Amino acid sequence: MQPASWGQSQVVDASHLLVFANQTQVDATDVDNYITNVSTTRNIPVEALTGYADYMKGAVGNMPDEVKPIWTAKQTYIALSNLLNAAAELKIDVTPMEGFIPAQYNEILGLDKLHLNAALVAAVGYRHADDETQHYVKVRKSNEDLFLTL
Repeated sequence: MQPASWGQSQVVDASHLLVFANQTQVDATDVDNYITNVSTTRNIPVEALTGYADYMKGAVGNMPDEVKPIWTAKQTYIALSNLLNAAAELKIDVTPMEGFIPAQYNEILGLDKLHLNAALVAAVGYRHADDETQHYVKVRKSNEDLFLTL
């Protein structure tokens, strides 16, 4: 995986490497599967979710095919944010990465055969005590540069 990750060492140094993959195809069947999961998880009759299901099917059905994988890729950031929050609570380090070649990940992991695409990677583990970069001051944009007040 390291060559497909621009040679970054955390890909092989981390105790775990998570690949967040998005669906490349989405249709009404995916909505039905989601609605069934909601029904089962929340103990709600499927019939009570019909309006929501119809709305979602319309939204997904009206989405151009080239936009669907972009939308599903953006959904992976929601899962990443949950990982980051949970890991921070447990004092576990996570390095989110977009610095990799998705097509190579897809080929190596066989994701393309599953109609999936590697969207994000996260190296998970504990930083080494000798890692000097852990003491660097974080570099962030100022609030004035980051936010636009309207």
